[in-house]
Amino acid sequence: MNLVTGANGFLGSRLLYHFNKKGIKYIAAVRNDNTHLKNCVSVGNIDGQTDWFHALDGVDCIIHCAARAHKVDNDSFEAKQDFLVTNFHGTKRLLEAAIQSKIQKFIYISSVKVMGNQSAVGDVFTEESNPNPQDYYGHSKLSAEKIVESMCVESGIKYFILRPCLIYGDGAKANIQSLTNAIEKLPIFPTFSSRNKRSLTNVNDLIEVITQLVDSKSHHTSGIYFIADSEPYSTKDLCHLIKSKVESNCCLIDVFNPLMNIVLLLPFFKSIREKLYGNLQVDGSKAIKHFGLHIRKNK
Repeated sequence: MNLVTGANGFLGSRLLYHFNKKGIKYIAAVRNDNTHLKNCVSVGNIDGQTDWFHALDGVDCIIHCAARAHKVDNDSFEAKQDFLVTNFHGTKRLLEAAIQSKIQKFIYISSVKVMGNQSAVGDVFTEESNPNPQDYYGHSKLSAEKIVESMCVESGIKYFILRPCLIYGDGAKANIQSLTNAIEKLPIFPTFSSRNKRSLTNVNDLIEVITQLVDSKSHHTSGIYFIADSEPYSTKDLCHLIKSKVESNCCLIDVFNPLMNIVLLLPFFKSIREKLYGNLQVDGSKAIKHFGLHIRKNK
């Protein structure tokens, strides 16, 4: 039996849909009972006080998708506390319950953000690269990774830390959703750069990896895996891909490149510049080879 946390989120809901199709047994952990999900159990807020034991009865594998990911002001003290409470203390509390309940596998959905907000031109992060988070969210996820590894090694639980990049697929949220909305609604959208490189994660690949890991007959090695397409995208590539999928009439232009490049250097636009037009490239070949994932092309 598998426990899926964050069952109402984008990844969690897609994972449950796949489990239902494949006949994979699960319990869906949600914050409250006001949900349409079946096989669900309410655990309340995820923090250092969460009572997980009633949700772990009969469970041998945990897929921990739940996380605090987005705040209006990610740099505020309140945001820092929220990230730590959910992403670190909540994970630690779940691990403590997992150890007492004799769970066999722990799958932690981390993030490429543990590596920072961008990579230098020409640099590609691997699982051996040193993490260097640049915001409170990235720090909280890295702290959680470390506690997952240390507690699982000490207790003998097999652990798998998956680091997806920006996840795309039907129903994707966050930055992909914002970009899609802009291209759907605006008559003109500037792409600015065709030379930056950003790794993306297909949600179906992430689900395939998790599906293989929950198989009781699998013998995968504990560790960290970047989950990413085999080729990176430029922002321009991504915008054109989104436009083709949503059948938008938006005109994608880079006419104002020189001027806008200067504007984007202003401190106010730093976050936008990094998220949309910076480089953030990882090497996903370890997972592609290990799990036999499809080689996805960006053309």
